[in-house]
Amino acid sequence: MTDLELIKQAKGGDSFALDTLMTEYKGLVNKIGRNYFIIGAEFEDVIQEGMIGLFNAYSTFDETKNTSFKTYASLLINRQILNAIKKAYRYKNHSLLDDVSIDGLEDELELINPEELIINKESHFNLLKEINQKLSKMEIEILEEFLKNHSYDEIAHNLNLNKKSVDNALSRIRTKLKYLIK
Repeated sequence: MTDLELIKQAKGGDSFALDTLMTEYKGLVNKIGRNYFIIGAEFEDVIQEGMIGLFNAYSTFDETKNTSFKTYASLLINRQILNAIKKAYRYKNHSLLDDVSIDGLEDELELINPEELIINKESHFNLLKEINQKLSKMEIEILEEFLKNHSYDEIAHNLNLNKKSVDNALSRIRTKLKYLIK
């Protein structure tokens, strides 16, 4: 049975067709997921994000567009994992005290473990120090723009670079920082 037939049957309510489709593409999710790491998460969490991307691909796939399901699924799997990474990075860099309202301060402070707060701040500081040592000034600027969810075109425009330079820099950044996430 082809992907299009499975998708049509699954959209028609056939749960077996959906299970088959998800099972067939789990290998693709694993292949893509091996390239990523989410701060504070296990590899299975990365795969779960990829599976959400795969499900979104199935849900929104339009066979009238001139693209294969595999190509479309790869794109949505990558996007879902990248969004999870960006969200985790923002959360990791978010001060624990930023969410504390003044009204409930006493209740909230009882929940904060001071030792954990210090360790988190120290880890954050060490991570930033490593990033600043490994990346050039331009790479840091590109990384900051990327983590703000800006597209390659937006980054290129904001930093007065061409799109290929942004792409090359992001590849170098991934290579240079890969060891930090292992």
